[in-house]
Amino acid sequence: MKKQTISLFLIVIVLSFSLQAFGGAFTQGNLVVYRVGDGTSTYDLSKTGAAPIFLDEYSIETDGSLDLVQSIALPTVVDGANKRCVAVPSSVNMGYMKRSYNNRYIVVGGYDQVLGTSPWGAVASSVNRVVAFVDYNGGVNTTTALTDAYSKKDIRSVYSDDGVNVWMAGDNDATANNGHLRYTTKGSTTSIKINTLTSRVLNGYNNQLYVSGMERVYAVGTGFPTEAAANVDITDAPNSGTSANTNGYDFSFVDLDSENPGTKQVLYFTSATTGTIQKYSLISGVWTYNGDYALNITTLPRAMEVRLVSGGVELYVICEGSSTATGSGKLYRFKDIGGYNNAFEQQGNAVKLLDFTTSSKVIRGITWAPFNDPSTSLNQFSKPDDFSVYSENDKIIVESLIEKTVEVYSIVGAKLFSGQVKPGTPTELSQLQKGQVYLVKVGDQIRKVIF
Repeated sequence: MKKQTISLFLIVIVLSFSLQAFGGAFTQGNLVVYRVGDGTSTYDLSKTGAAPIFLDEYSIETDGSLDLVQSIALPTVVDGANKRCVAVPSSVNMGYMKRSYNNRYIVVGGYDQVLGTSPWGAVASSVNRVVAFVDYNGGVNTTTALTDAYSKKDIRSVYSDDGVNVWMAGDNDATANNGHLRYTTKGSTTSIKINTLTSRVLNGYNNQLYVSGMERVYAVGTGFPTEAAANVDITDAPNSGTSANTNGYDFSFVDLDSENPGTKQVLYFTSATTGTIQKYSLISGVWTYNGDYALNITTLPRAMEVRLVSGGVELYVICEGSSTATGSGKLYRFKDIGGYNNAFEQQGNAVKLLDFTTSSKVIRGITWAPFNDPSTSLNQFSKPDDFSVYSENDKIIVESLIEKTVEVYSIVGAKLFSGQVKPGTPTELSQLQKGQVYLVKVGDQIRKVIF
């Protein structure tokens, strides 16, 4: 079979991709907290005037305490294609975030607005809704500025599988009708609606996109859908509605058995009304309700991250009762030793790790630090397909059952090549730089190759 060879003489120059700013490289295993306000009284955190966003990285010390490693400021001025990314501090719905599925990015939503000026209620065509990508080296990209999403509303949560695809959750304004669950790509100005769920927090697990509504956690279509897709309620049956969450926000999955992956999976889901965390276990393919655990603290849980530790699961939960002019938000650690398919059993007392009550700062979201994950040479996302992309010797090879366009991008989003791939004629992409990460787009699907 004759092969089509396309030589790509590539010099990936970082300057070709406009980075707004750099922090330091993140450290795997650290926590990252979304903070609004700079610690001064400049911003009234109970109001809607735009305030700066910071991503604070904390290490977890051997005694369990947190130590601030660095604070990465998101841009507050426009710099070339990079937009501002600021927040409405009084909105408890902004700032929910998760590390990307490939572990390399944190993505958060905000506004392209002047500090101190309220973006609240503005349409997206005049005040763009911005997605900020922060990579494992601390590089910040805010070139994704949408003109057609969340007019008069916030972007509540943002998620990416690979640093290119972007899903966004939020409310919908009836007059604009451009809210709900949406999809776009890095650097875009427009988006599409995936479905009409008034959505809150997004997360990915086991090659599947999930989203929370007010009462439930849902699987969104199949895999990571880039077109209209229905939701599948995973926290309903077999409880006949009794497990509905009265004000659900953040959720996290954890696998309790690392030696036998997939056999003991657990889901935690916060409630900002009852002050509880719901627990579910996956039994024969069904997420089964294990009850609500009352946190017994004075503020209500919203954002959450979890990790498996010796003897149980640690939950890092940001609790926030209301927005005040002087700041708000507390971070607690809980430990569930109840195990698989049992009720949440707290070991000892809750530990308060951070308190921003009188700090002129407010904290909202929490996630694990991104890192350069070399665990696979090729990650496949989205729906099953009719093509393959793989690396072999000094080439990347693309094969397809249907004639399609093929495009190659650097990991920072610069297009390097565009052409066609045809059935029966593998396309070889040669003379690529070793040690680089490339994104190969075939049709509407994207694959990542670590070459």
